[in-house]
Amino acid sequence: MESELAVTHLHGACPRMSALVEEVGPCLLHSHARTDSVFEYLTRAIVFQQLSGKAASTIHARLMGLFPDKEHPSPEDFLGTPPERMREAGVSASKASYLIGLARQVAEGLPDVAALAVLPDDEVVGVLGSVKGIGVWTAQMFLLFRLQRPDVWPVDDTGVKNGLRKLYELEKVPNRGHAEELGVPFRPFRSYAAWYLWRSLDLRAP
Repeated sequence: MESELAVTHLHGACPRMSALVEEVGPCLLHSHARTDSVFEYLTRAIVFQQLSGKAASTIHARLMGLFPDKEHPSPEDFLGTPPERMREAGVSASKASYLIGLARQVAEGLPDVAALAVLPDDEVVGVLGSVKGIGVWTAQMFLLFRLQRPDVWPVDDTGVKNGLRKLYELEKVPNRGHAEELGVPFRPFRSYAAWYLWRSLDLRAP
């Protein structure tokens, strides 16, 4: 299994990472298969931007509640919904605009999961980045969690950078260039390294 190969690699890549892997335990990065579409994933990503998990979950549920007969609304449903109704669900004006723009691009032929799955990472980031409101970080999370790519290294992620600071006992959070450098030994399984770094922040100090 890929996860076993990844863990073996991380053990050999760095003694500090090896110790972290032992402390955290088995990697659960891809323990649950995801089936959400590009539209579903990016809808949730846009709603959750810059909000706490609880607040975002509430707003997302209210947005879905505008379409009670659907498990998830279609792009056409969004295009037929006035922005004011989304605002009533708690969605900000800018996010309502992003969601309608996303729906329009999907309806006009934005590649689906199957089409994105055959593209290299940088092209996926480029395709998703063409959607207003979707940045590099969100595209990388799509690669890591939805497409389950093994070597995504989100150097702009606060958790990854704080995890690196903790792992290497750095005086300050590494900048982008330093984080890139620190990730080199973990190739080609940097997605798994990122997962362990996120988990490291949940560990209590002895």
